[in-house]
Amino acid sequence: GRLEPGERDFAVSAWLYDRSARKFFAPESGPPGPFTLEDKILPIPLARARAGRFNLYARSWAHALGESGDGGPVTLGIGEITVENASDRTSEADLLLAVHPFGPEGPEPGAPEGIRPIERIANDPSLQLVLVNGRPGLILAGAPDAFGATAFAAPGGTIARLIADGELPPSLEAEDPALRMASAAAVYHLRIQPFGSRTQTFRVFLEGRPATLTPELAASIREVDRKGSWKAARDGWSGLLNGRERLWLRLPDKRAQEAFYASLGHLLCVMNSPEEPRPDPRRLAAALLRAGHPEAAAPRSVDPAEAWSLPVPPGPSAPAADPAAAWLRDGTYRPAEALELARRAANEGDAESAAWNLGWCLKHQTAPGAYAWAASADPVAFAWAGGRLPDPGAAASLVCLLRDMLVREEGDSLLITAGIPAAWATPGGQLEIKMAPTRFGTLPGYSLVASPGGLTLRLYRPEQLARQGRGPVLDPAQVARPPGGLRWRVPGTRRIRALAVDGGRVRTLPADRWVALPEGARKVSVSW
Repeated sequence: GRLEPGERDFAVSAWLYDRSARKFFAPESGPPGPFTLEDKILPIPLARARAGRFNLYARSWAHALGESGDGGPVTLGIGEITVENASDRTSEADLLLAVHPFGPEGPEPGAPEGIRPIERIANDPSLQLVLVNGRPGLILAGAPDAFGATAFAAPGGTIARLIADGELPPSLEAEDPALRMASAAAVYHLRIQPFGSRTQTFRVFLEGRPATLTPELAASIREVDRKGSWKAARDGWSGLLNGRERLWLRLPDKRAQEAFYASLGHLLCVMNSPEEPRPDPRRLAAALLRAGHPEAAAPRSVDPAEAWSLPVPPGPSAPAADPAAAWLRDGTYRPAEALELARRAANEGDAESAAWNLGWCLKHQTAPGAYAWAASADPVAFAWAGGRLPDPGAAASLVCLLRDMLVREEGDSLLITAGIPAAWATPGGQLEIKMAPTRFGTLPGYSLVASPGGLTLRLYRPEQLARQGRGPVLDPAQVARPPGGLRWRVPGTRRIRALAVDGGRVRTLPADRWVALPEGARKVSVSW
């Protein structure tokens, strides 16, 4: 696929030529491979593709570089392409990093306005730089084996032929204002051992693209090459999302678990972006507070009391015969509203409808594999139809939904598993939450384990988390002690035969399945 710079002057593609098979694999050769997030949750896109005997893995992420020579902030887009030899013999291939415009007459149909077609392209070998219309474009990491530039009438046509015939010129500038279209390719010849791999990286300016690449700016970029690998970015995001003092959860539905952290990652990316304004700051602040990121929620100028008491929206919460029609507004599907309806169902005690709505949304992602929804989606294909992607409102709604299904404030009480479906309390899966921020303080957490004969709820003590490496011992003043106490809703509809709290049998079984837990309770057992 393509990595598009922020100023949308051009795009960068990764193409592969298999020398042994004499076959050329362009992004347009077939459907894109699976698209996911690194480690399933980190906001680093990972795309996979098959090219003959090779597997290709592409990652990209942003890096804030500093100030440009023009005095403005500079953000780099870092791309990394890994070519893996999937065969049992040494294989050779040419990896092309191609720079090309969007269309011969300007923007492609449906593309945003303001895309300038490429009229002139050149190479600066000393800086390993591709110049597009005289300005710095593609910055290479590592010297390519060859570089070529040419005008072409069909995307990739000339470049592909030159590579296939082994005639790519070592250095060439192209300029054709009349044709208003040019392409360039930096070519890396790869000789890869059986089941081995090779990795090449490149950089483009996402924001603040300078008029020239000064020696100081080039040195800063090389420092990024030396230190700013995707592993460092991954470790940084891992610490932010899964820090020792952040909300930690494990769900029987692994898609929902991954969606929680992926949505939190999308939300944090948005909050760290300089773009303004951000929609629905109250909902965004509510999600960040519930996920253990009060520092990110603080600058939103939202009263914390309002964020903790985020109301549910009006409207139907039960699944409709045609959910797409139920969630249509102005002819488009609004994922954030669909997730809010699921939260409404959970807060009304209809856990099964909440789970049904959640599952439906997980099956209809705008960016499948990345747990990302657009602000507006097509009601048939569920593809992007407008607004942000990922939509911060949808990400915030999903974070609030899952957290409230597990722990939710109601009046002066704290409710446990108030909105989880029966399927999350069946043998074979474990439900667990730790260090859950609430309006009353931090709930150390609990686990729910199901067996064929019943359920066991274990409530954690702060010192247990310290021994497990999940954070320091909580200050007694920080532990949640709601005035109305803890209340547990026994999931499902199976008839309760016996109920015990810390070994003491409860003689009067609750008809509404709500169990008031005494202060200091540690274990609750249910027998069907």
